[in-house]
Amino acid sequence: MAHKVKEIRARLDEVAADRAKFHLSPRSDDRHVVRGREMSHSFVQASDVIGRGQDRDKIVEYLMDPSDGQSISVVPVVGIGGLGKTAYLRLLDLSDSSFEVLPSSIGTMKHLRLLNLSSSCRIHKLPNSICELQNLQTLCLRGCEKIEELPKDIGYLIKLRALFITTKQKFLPGFPSSLQLLGLNDCGNLESLVETMQVCTSLRMLIIENCGGLISLLPTLKFLTMLEVLVIKNCERLDLTEMEVNQDDFPTSLRMLRFDGLPQLVAMPDWIRRSAKSLQILMIQSCPNLTTFPEWLVNLESLRRLAIANCPKLSALSKGKLCLPALRSFLIADCPKLIRRCQPEIGEYWHMIAHASDIYLDGKQIK
Repeated sequence: MAHKVKEIRARLDEVAADRAKFHLSPRSDDRHVVRGREMSHSFVQASDVIGRGQDRDKIVEYLMDPSDGQSISVVPVVGIGGLGKTAYLRLLDLSDSSFEVLPSSIGTMKHLRLLNLSSSCRIHKLPNSICELQNLQTLCLRGCEKIEELPKDIGYLIKLRALFITTKQKFLPGFPSSLQLLGLNDCGNLESLVETMQVCTSLRMLIIENCGGLISLLPTLKFLTMLEVLVIKNCERLDLTEMEVNQDDFPTSLRMLRFDGLPQLVAMPDWIRRSAKSLQILMIQSCPNLTTFPEWLVNLESLRRLAIANCPKLSALSKGKLCLPALRSFLIADCPKLIRRCQPEIGEYWHMIAHASDIYLDGKQIK
């Protein structure tokens, strides 16, 4: 040990000699850099994310590289907390992509929880290997207008909770029973959902928009016993009143109901009364042939918001005594016959709605 200390001292002496020889002077310069790191999380603003664009391009490039036999390489992803290599990706956002076919190697990403392909307007086919993503919880295909058909084994995605679809199909394959949210958008050829949703007993939210070929929901709604939110918009041929038989099987827990752009709707479907105790929001818009509300409207004891717009033939709310004790928001617009009967103080319906805290008539706030 003494020998090593002696060597160290000799080296220090040499350094001191060099300082004198080359006229060097001692200088204090603190170059210590402290790099702080914020806590990682997945809830970030897009403007705060740095490096995502290049990483996304790399992923697409590797996915579409024909030289590797369609195997997915390991690509580092920067900018979202919790993401490491693609083999362990939990979220993959390929929205607005330009590729036409998703390669079968997508099935190797076993840890994927969310796959977003929305608005990828050139993609026309999905490989059946996508059904091997057993941990996938959210699949977004909205705006993929050229998709010819969904994989036939999509029902094998046993953990799938949210599914958003745009497709050219007339009939859809069976969906998994785990599904809780389903959005059907711009499926113009879609005719029926009968075979699709018989096992979707866990579905809580169903949104159907711009499905002009859809004629009926019978008996689809009978299977959706846990449904809480139902939105149907711009379905020109859909007839909702033909489902009036055997109403005991229809949902009883609806909390929000919205009908918009339904020219076939002449009267409110009677099966809605099954949710009289749970319905909180009722919105009716652009139903030009709707003439009246049913007498059971008075039984909607939990209704908090009632909005009616652009229903020119609607002249009455209810033939019975209207009493909605929980009503907080009441809105009517572009319904000239009904508006006259809801005018403050003088309208025959005013005393029925006056207890609401927010009242709007043709865009004007009354209270």
